[in-house]
Amino acid sequence: MKNALFSRLLSLYTSPVSMEKFITEILAGILRSEPNLLDKFVNTVLNIKGTQFKVETDQNYGEVKPSMSFSNKDSLCFLENKVESFEENGQLETYKFFLQDQPADLKVYLRYCTQYYEKKNIKDINFKQFFWSDIYTFLETFYSTNLLVQLFLDFLKEKNMNSLTELNAEDLVAISNLHETLGKMDVCLDSIAAEMTELFGNPTIGSPKNHQERLRDLGTFKQYHMSKNPLLQGGNGEWGWSDIRISFAYNEEPTKLIVWYWCGRTHSQYELLKRLIKKHQRLFANFPGLVIEEMPNWLVIAVKKPLAEFYLEPKPLQAIRDWLSSVLPLFRRFADKTPELHWNIPK
Repeated sequence: MKNALFSRLLSLYTSPVSMEKFITEILAGILRSEPNLLDKFVNTVLNIKGTQFKVETDQNYGEVKPSMSFSNKDSLCFLENKVESFEENGQLETYKFFLQDQPADLKVYLRYCTQYYEKKNIKDINFKQFFWSDIYTFLETFYSTNLLVQLFLDFLKEKNMNSLTELNAEDLVAISNLHETLGKMDVCLDSIAAEMTELFGNPTIGSPKNHQERLRDLGTFKQYHMSKNPLLQGGNGEWGWSDIRISFAYNEEPTKLIVWYWCGRTHSQYELLKRLIKKHQRLFANFPGLVIEEMPNWLVIAVKKPLAEFYLEPKPLQAIRDWLSSVLPLFRRFADKTPELHWNIPK
């Protein structure tokens, strides 16, 4: 079945929300939803023996607060979950020291669950790490008839947290061509950099002199991009950023070339920007591929085009360059029409 219940619930938040905490709370609710499910999860996924476990989320243990804790009369396990992020500095070691201070007759365990590969070497404690895909496999194998589990599996799959696939023949071909592909994307982005600079100022991420920044974000966000940040003055808080971005977006299906404005919800101009986008939407109305989307933590206005469409052209790279050259002025016209916003762009 396909049901976007959890995605719709996430979209209802009007203030920034941590994806890690959102998914962790769903998982905890599921583990409490069916008799023996919690114990089987602890036995199978966490690889800890025992029964009659209870689970807590964001429970304070002195100065530490793991994502989840599992306990019974004999055992205590801390589980730290990460979604599209990595360990904070020394986090797991801090958990380890706390667990090592527990009474000698209490069995202690430390577990680490991630979306991406992040090898950890934690010594002097029973430590194991695994992936969200392992949780997906466990739930799908043993509890897929549970309606709540079905909805959660759909959500994990939507967030690409359902599998870590093995290399196949297509992957090997892609790896062989990776350097050449990156070079072609660099040519496209470099060719438009001067025009982007004239309209919005120097790129701050992924400029022609910093190709390595593009490669870093490809691994983290599945986007190969060049951007200018901040685009609007007055950013503050965790979600206070703003930028204009040109992206080869591999997180889209199919892969797309995108030009977009991003603005985080805690930015001081967020609400004004939202109102002005609605007011001036007609500027973009006749341009194919327009998307205006408000998520829990950010607002996006984007123009998208499937990458495959460019390869129908006689000269695909030139077609990409021409398309970008036609879209960027569209976004600049929006900035020129909205002097109420404090733009961080050339006059």
